[in-house]
Amino acid sequence: MTLVYPSVLLLLLGIPVLLLMQFREYSINKEDLRRIGGFWENEGVRSVFFIKWFLSSLFLILTYTFFTFSLAGINWGEQPIEEDRVGLDIMYVVDASYSMLAEDIPPSRIGRAKEVIRGLSENLPGARFGLVAFKGDGTVLLPATEDVYALENALNYLNTEVISSPGTDLEAALNSALTALPQSSNRHRIIVLFSDGEELTGNFVDPALEAGRLGIPVFTYGLGSREGSTIPQGDGRIVRDPQDNPVVTRLDSSSLEEIARLSRGSYFEAAAGLGSLDTRIKELTGQRGTDGFRLVSITRYRFFLTLALLFYIGHILIRRIKLRGLF
Repeated sequence: MTLVYPSVLLLLLGIPVLLLMQFREYSINKEDLRRIGGFWENEGVRSVFFIKWFLSSLFLILTYTFFTFSLAGINWGEQPIEEDRVGLDIMYVVDASYSMLAEDIPPSRIGRAKEVIRGLSENLPGARFGLVAFKGDGTVLLPATEDVYALENALNYLNTEVISSPGTDLEAALNSALTALPQSSNRHRIIVLFSDGEELTGNFVDPALEAGRLGIPVFTYGLGSREGSTIPQGDGRIVRDPQDNPVVTRLDSSSLEEIARLSRGSYFEAAAGLGSLDTRIKELTGQRGTDGFRLVSITRYRFFLTLALLFYIGHILIRRIKLRGLF
C-alpha cells in the first residue's frame, strides 16, 4: 500500500474535535428535551434519541475519515499497462573492487568489462547508455545518454580508485542503477551487471525483485575464472594477506545467477564472449507482450469516496427519518 499525499492524513487529527462537537450537540439536545414537558423522563424517548444520535455521529465521523482517505491517494495492488516500447535504455553497472584487477580474464576483469560495454554500445545504435560503478556504494558516473563520446569518457575514468569506500555492496549498486534509469520512458529498460561475484555485501534480493516487478531484467556478466588468480598491485607486486600469502580471487557466480533469476534476466560468463549477451539484448528489444508493459499502482480514491458518500447519505437519513414517530 502506498500514499500519494501522506500529509493529508493529518486531517484525521480533526476527528477528536468532531467527536467533541457531537457530544456537545448531544448535551444541548438532551437539555432541550428536559425542558419540553419532561420528555427526557420517558425511557422510550431516551432510547430513540440516543440511538439516532449515536448512529448519525458515527456515520458523520466515518464520512470524514473515508473522505480524508480518498484525498490521501491510497493505492494498493498493481496492474500491467501494455505499451509499445521503442528503443532501449541500458544501465551498465561495473564492480570496481580491487579483485577486478585480476588478469585471469585478459586484459583484466575490469578491462574486459569495458571492452564488452564498448562492443555492446557499438551494436545498439539509437540506444541510451548509463554507467554505475560500485564498491561499498553505488556511484552514477554517467546518466542515460545517447552520446557515445560521453560513455567513452566515463569508461576512461572508470577504475578501482573511482570509489574510496571499501566493500562490494551489490544492493547499493542495483538501487543506484534503478534510480538512474529514466523513470518515465516507453523504451525497453535493462541493467547489465559486471562483477566477479566475490565477497558481495548488501541485500540484493529486494532490488532484484523490484527490477523484475518493473519489467527491468538484470543481465549479469561473470568475470573471472574458477581456478582464480592473484591480484596485481603494481611494480610486479601482488596483493598478499596478513600472513604474506598471495591473495587468490575466483569467480563466484552464485549471487549473479540469483540476481538474474529474480529479475527475469540472464546470466553470462566472460568465457562465452560478447555474442550471447548481445544476441539476448537484441532479442529483448524486438519483443513486446510481457516485456512491453509496466506495472502501475491501482488508485483507490473512488472506493473511499464512495464509502464517504454512502455514510453521509446514511447520516442525513438517520437525522430525518422518524423512529417510533418521535424523532
